[in-house]
Amino acid sequence: MQRKKEEQKYLEVRIDKANEILGMDNFRLHPFCVSAYYPGESEEVIDARKTKMVPAKKSAPGSRREDVFFFETIRVPYNPRQQLLHVEIFEVQVPLQMQFEDE
Repeated sequence: MQRKKEEQKYLEVRIDKANEILGMDNFRLHPFCVSAYYPGESEEVIDARKTKMVPAKKSAPGSRREDVFFFETIRVPYNPRQQLLHVEIFEVQVPLQMQFEDE
């Protein structure tokens, strides 16, 4: 008897917006990306699921806090043995010539 190959199941994590993020410094706007992963997964797996870099916008005039509009979906293989899924926002370091200006 031939076993039917089990179809891979996925969780889809939707990240629309992150509000009032405080960057590492207060001198400029920052780009961010986001990833979703299970505890204990390797850095390579976490990095492979990172979204594209998105520049932030000021939360309010004169504010040091920033809003980021990701509008991304991350697919994570379903693991029934895991009860926790991390969603982490990463500040992306970019060269000075790629700095973002507030509109």
